[in-house]
Amino acid sequence: NPDHQIKGCAGIAVDGAAGLQVEIKGNSLGIKPNGDVAGNYYGIHVGECFPSCAGMKVEIGGSAAADRNIVSGNDHRGILISDYAEGTEVKGNFIGTSADGMSCVSGGANSGNLADGIYMPRNTDENIIGVTDGGAAGERNIISCNGQENEPYSGPYMFGRHLNPTRVAGNCFGLCLNAGGRCDAACGNKGHGLYFVDYYLDGSAEQTIGAEGDEKYANIFSSNGLNGIYISGV
Repeated sequence: NPDHQIKGCAGIAVDGAAGLQVEIKGNSLGIKPNGDVAGNYYGIHVGECFPSCAGMKVEIGGSAAADRNIVSGNDHRGILISDYAEGTEVKGNFIGTSADGMSCVSGGANSGNLADGIYMPRNTDENIIGVTDGGAAGERNIISCNGQENEPYSGPYMFGRHLNPTRVAGNCFGLCLNAGGRCDAACGNKGHGLYFVDYYLDGSAEQTIGAEGDEKYANIFSSNGLNGIYISGV
């Protein structure tokens, strides 16, 4: 089974495969080191894996500042996790913000990411956005500034059945950091903070938003253009 560690790149695509182990850490995807927008179409694309993704794990970011990916200023979605991909953990990243997490990227139409910060279509399993079970508070993602006015594009957009189970915990949606490192500066996603659709209306999708027992698992939703959380079809 191949093991890969990728650092210092811009515009990353990973083909899904059973047993694949990938770490994507410490990258700037869509903005230059000086903060200028230089968008990719997608910042990160985790490709589909069919018929089996057994043992696949893609780790995007981590708990340490050096692991953080800055995924901002891209022409479409920040992160796309395709059909049938599984075992993806998105943690500790700034998705839509400046490199310091304190403001939206300034780039006209490309502020934040032009569409969703994260998009997961149907049949994606065992994915985590944010703090893992027993993980550190540093796994929090800042997912803000994404989308376009009068469009439903959101922070994460999760779509379709068999999205089982996906955990969304400990993230900030629609806020940037202050000088003390807390999420309390308005940087709203222009659509929903989190948008989940069970397209097939069969109730087969299973989600966990937040978790009991520790404040680090709590998501914060504020300043988004539409709803903080929008759940449809369940």
